[in-house]
Amino acid sequence: MEVLLLAVAAYFVGSVPFAWLIGRFGYGIDLRRVGDRNVGGGNLMAVAGFVPGFSAIVLDVSKGLLATLLGLRIAGSEGAMLGGTAAIVGHVWPVWLRFDGGRGAAAALGVATGLFPWLMSVLLPVAIVLVALTRRTVLVLAAVMPVIPFAAVALGEPVSEAVFIVALFVGVGLKDAWDRLHARPAEEQARLR
Repeated sequence: MEVLLLAVAAYFVGSVPFAWLIGRFGYGIDLRRVGDRNVGGGNLMAVAGFVPGFSAIVLDVSKGLLATLLGLRIAGSEGAMLGGTAAIVGHVWPVWLRFDGGRGAAAALGVATGLFPWLMSVLLPVAIVLVALTRRTVLVLAAVMPVIPFAAVALGEPVSEAVFIVALFVGVGLKDAWDRLHARPAEEQARLR
């Protein structure tokens, strides 16, 4: 019963659409209608500026971290992975936005932070500096995400957790590809059929 409650709680933690809330109530914009139409921090950064976008990214990382730590406390490593997964599911498919959320990349970084805190204490500052310099979250994630599982194993972390992180990052990449495929104009999609 505890594990079920963990999954539900972590889903709802992950489902808080911080970027959408900041955009809507702080700037009067609906991220589902501007930019790349993604409700994540990267789109908010592109349409509203660095500070609101970066704030949303930090909050989304925090969601993944909180859910992972909650799971770790309740059920150990397996609970951490369940809590992290549920938070990402909540982020990607939030009930509040009719199950159309962000890609889950920042939340996945939060999960990695919960599982590998020492490693991420080095990698997150690097990611922050790269985001500040480039303002391109996708490029930064593409640079940082592949390093995490290999460095974790090299530092003696459990292989099962490293494989889990790889699976999360692959899922994030697939969600990104899915969103981009479906964001094409209708006439371009018709040509592909």
